[in-house]
Order: sequence, then C-alpha cells, then structure tokens
Amino acid sequence: MHTVWKPRLSKHKPRWLVVDANWDSNTLRQWIKHGKEAKAQIAFEPVSVAKAQRLFTTAISDEFELGTLPNHGVSLATPNTAELRSMHTAAQEAGFFDRDDWWQIIDALRLPNFGSTDKFVSMADGLLVLRGIPQQSVKLLPFIPTVLTKLGEEGVLITQVLKPGDDRLTSREHSQYILSRADIDHPTIGGVYMRLFRPAEVIPENDVVSVNGVGDTFLGIIIAGLTRENPKTLVELIEIAQQGSVMTLKSKEAVSPDIGRLKDLL
Repeated sequence: MHTVWKPRLSKHKPRWLVVDANWDSNTLRQWIKHGKEAKAQIAFEPVSVAKAQRLFTTAISDEFELGTLPNHGVSLATPNTAELRSMHTAAQEAGFFDRDDWWQIIDALRLPNFGSTDKFVSMADGLLVLRGIPQQSVKLLPFIPTVLTKLGEEGVLITQVLKPGDDRLTSREHSQYILSRADIDHPTIGGVYMRLFRPAEVIPENDVVSVNGVGDTFLGIIIAGLTRENPKTLVELIEIAQQGSVMTLKSKEAVSPDIGRLKDLL
C-alpha cells in the first residue's frame, strides 16, 4: 500500500476518502493515516456486524492509533443499528472509552447524563433510546464526529459534533436538535446536533426488490454531495440520499441506475 496508493493520495489530494471494513484492521488504519496525511476527510463504511469491529481494535503501533477530536482519523461513519452496536462494543472492550483524551472530549461536549433519557427521547424516537442507539452514537463522537445511523424503515439518525460558529447553534429552526452546547470559549467544539430523519418513503414489503446496495447508495450520494465545490449541508444531503436509497430498494440492480436523476439536486 505504501508504494502504490500513498503516492496517488499525495498527488490527487482527494477531499474525501471512503474506507470500508473489508480491509483488515492494520490496513484500515494505514488507509486512515495516509488519507489524513493527504488532507482528506475519511468516511468509514462498516460493511457488516463482524467487520465493523475492525476500526476499534488495538493499533499495531502508536502512529496508527485512532485519535480524538480535533485529531480524529475518521470524520464520518454510516453504520446500521447492528453495526453501531458492534462498533460501540468493540470500542468499550478495547478500552477506548477509558482513555483520557476520550473523557476530555466527552466533558467538553457538556452532554446530558447518559442515565437520564428525557433529552434523548425529545430528539429521537423513544424506542431508539430504549435500544441505546442515540447513546451509543454519542459515545463514538470523540473518535467519529459525525455518525449517520441507518435505521431502515425508521429513517436515519444524525449525531454530530458542531464546530464553534456553526449556524445551527443559533438557528431557531435547528434549536430543537441541539443536544448540548460546549463552553462558549471552547476552541474546537460548539455542541452536539442530533436529529431523526424519517424515511423519504415507506415502501410496502412486497415492493422491495432488494436491500443489497442500499447502504452503498446512501453513502455514495452523501460523499458525491460533500465533494462538490460548494457542497450542500449534510442535513440537505441526507434527504437526497434517502431518496436514492428508495430507488435502490425498488431496483433489481445493486445500485439503481435512476439515481442519476438526483445529480442536479446535489
């Protein structure tokens, strides 16, 4: 990898690099490290419950260790609920939640008590809170500041660390989605944004042709939007990506050829 892909990353300097958990843990960490060196933001696709754990295994050396904000390796992840649980369990068992730098970020986020669910319920469906989904996504934020949890027919939950000065921190429209606010003088953290996006369309089970490729469609549209010269907000892109996911659900192809119709929306 060092001799083949690292020079290409350095030459082309992509805005985003998508890595998935089909790679073994060591190679996955190398992709993240070299992507960061090329100034790319990293998106992580967990692939499966078993493979999702690979991001949170012990690094082969300190140079490949996963950092926390603002020195994080992964900027965005798109797990489903089972993959999120797997990532959370792997991080917990490997001691990631015992690290001093994790605690420093958690403290800075000024989060509500994890044992008190009222705030979480107000932003996400109560059943999701009972399953621990919002809480698990929040605990991963120091390592992955944007987690888009795919909920199937329940939609998508965004859990995101906002930077100081983000318009959503002062927007009346978005105030209901602000889970917490950091101290006003914090240099890199403004608060936490959590919002449940209901599905673009509820498809009767008989109309679902295949679920293969739905996750790839969702992430592909998100990244296609984020790599634009003047990208739309992530909130806007989630809604477009949900439309594309519906198209793929109805298609016999791995990714619906109709998603090209969404290009002008990006």
